Amino acid sequence: MQAGSGSVGAGKGQSLRGQAVDWMFRLEAGAGDPEVRAAFDAWLATSERHRRAYDTVREVWQAAESLPQDAAAPAATGGPAPAPSSALSSPSSLPPSSFSPPSSLPSSSPSPLPSSPGAATGTGAAARPERRPEDRRVAGRPPTWRAPTSGTRASRSASLAKAGRARRWGAAVAASVAACLVLLALPAIQLRLAADHSTGVAERRELVLDDGSRVGLDAGSAIALDYSAAQRGVTLLAGQAFFDVAPMPGRPFVVTAGDVRVTVTGTSFDVDRSGASVAVAVRTGRVAVGRVAGDRDGTQLGTLTAGQTLRVEAGDVSRGSIDPADVASWQSGRLVVHEATVRDVVGQIGRYLPGVIVFGDGAFAARKVTGVIDLQRPDEALQAVVGLKQGRLVRLSPYLTLVLAR
Repeated sequence: MQAGSGSVGAGKGQSLRGQAVDWMFRLEAGAGDPEVRAAFDAWLATSERHRRAYDTVREVWQAAESLPQDAAAPAATGGPAPAPSSALSSPSSLPPSSFSPPSSLPSSSPSPLPSSPGAATGTGAAARPERRPEDRRVAGRPPTWRAPTSGTRASRSASLAKAGRARRWGAAVAASVAACLVLLALPAIQLRLAADHSTGVAERRELVLDDGSRVGLDAGSAIALDYSAAQRGVTLLAGQAFFDVAPMPGRPFVVTAGDVRVTVTGTSFDVDRSGASVAVAVRTGRVAVGRVAGDRDGTQLGTLTAGQTLRVEAGDVSRGSIDPADVASWQSGRLVVHEATVRDVVGQIGRYLPGVIVFGDGAFAARKVTGVIDLQRPDEALQAVVGLKQGRLVRLSPYLTLVLAR
């Protein structure tokens, strides 16, 4: 499952196309909100690439909305579910992480269809024939009741028309959601075609390369190989991989992830690529990390040794430390995180779930999480992490989940 965020500055770690989809949902949900509009305008003005990405998504959205009613089915919604605290643990005491996700966005779902004509007109009972003023009692004659007037029929027709518009609106939104899911899925299809080795949802794989080096692929990950006499090249196209490199001093092992390049001769380290962010963590040995400038080596970012980490995100570089034993902890079905953003943690959990996760609140996505997460129960882990930071999940369909602050 892909994950992202939808506000200015919160798009770090996510493709521009993903950010544009997030903005489409935020603008739809916050129509008329001047703060949302101002933040969107600031995001749009960042660069021409931002504007082109949004134009592409908007065209797909509008095309989907123009589909006939029977071209799409309403999106299914998930009901509330508990968030067991056992899916997320921490060395320190953590607050409870339970929440009840609503079945739909508050302002995005049409009202349910009335069960009776009376309900449609707001009377609370079935509509009765209208009694006219001239039908008052006359001596010796019972009151006269006439058939419903044209006004009543018009009111009933208006209610039915409104219900029809609601159904068509729901179908259009469902079609738009489906179109955006397809738009986000296209890069995944292209990735599969470019990869030599890849994993699916909740699938982990161990590989042994021609030189004896070992690669562990996390779920939702892909690599492409480029071995030559001069060097052993691997491109991490998506996801996360742990490399245990066979020593060959005259033939370096080079891992490229986005515009980050990691060069070693023999060591073990982890590389995580999530959207536009790349993180490197070393278990043993030493690695050199640099930026790629076209086909040439660019800026050298530094050397890492066992227990050190480095993250490159939207031009920002940060260093940290980690227990070497916790490097690539995902291989044992658990995720050890320390002061990681909710966005990054949800992105890693999302590799074990189908569909797409979208953040509707960039400030919430940037909150920090520390703990040990059970990847064997990703649904519970997702609920626990989001609930712990006072958020909620809105399941717009079985393949699209929205994360919001409470």
